[in-house]
Amino acid sequence: MRKFQMATLMLCLSLTLTACTVPTRDAATHTTSAVTTVAATETPTTTVTTTTQAPTATKKKSTTTKKKTTTTKKKTTTTKKKTTTTAKPVHQHSYTNYVCTGCGAIDKTHSFEYLSNWLIDNGTVEGNYACIEFNPKADNPLVYCNASIRYYPESMDADECIAFAYYEKEYESDIYFQVMLFLYQGFGESYYIAQGGLYEIEEYGVTGYIPIAKYTTNRPISYESCELAIPYETNVDMLDGVRIDINNTLSYAKQLLKDKKVGITLADLGFTSF
Repeated sequence: MRKFQMATLMLCLSLTLTACTVPTRDAATHTTSAVTTVAATETPTTTVTTTTQAPTATKKKSTTTKKKTTTTKKKTTTTKKKTTTTAKPVHQHSYTNYVCTGCGAIDKTHSFEYLSNWLIDNGTVEGNYACIEFNPKADNPLVYCNASIRYYPESMDADECIAFAYYEKEYESDIYFQVMLFLYQGFGESYYIAQGGLYEIEEYGVTGYIPIAKYTTNRPISYESCELAIPYETNVDMLDGVRIDINNTLSYAKQLLKDKKVGITLADLGFTSF
């Protein structure tokens, strides 16, 4: 009797413990199992419910590979061509009558001699001089004007001489005046003769020198000799008129040299300040 009771107690205890079993979670398979036991007198039925977790979606790692484009700059190397310039040989002038036979340049260190030859070749030879002239006031019918350059092979001093001459006469009043400037080779001053009057009657005659290199249009005139047929108020007034006539003489000579394309200027002849 005691054995039977003991066996019955053990059976009941076993059933009680089985009914109180806590569901367990398998960490490895993530499967939950629940076991339910019915009474011992009944046929044991075991229901197994298996929950399978959906497989974890594996994200495919997309790897975008950027294509690296390498631009190679073409280095352009410019090579400067070295040009070797050969210096041209310096032209050596060879003069004949003071004109270079190779290039036609005029020997300006001998402008006096060149102008002498030019006047002989291009001017009008009359007696003991060669002359070229023109009328700078041809458009004025009331004035006769004659400007000229003359070459004297033998002057009053038996030396070669070039003269700038200027003569003007007014028809209505018959007043005239004339100037001659004489240039001697290698001489720093120009000798002048100035005359003027009425009806071809000389009223004054003045002679003197002007410096060639330093002569300007406003330079006062000095004289060496002065002859007056009629009295002037002062010699200063008379000399100022002579200065104006000398300026006109040089201006027309400058114009003549240019118009006739002589090839030299007054400055080449020494008048560097005029």
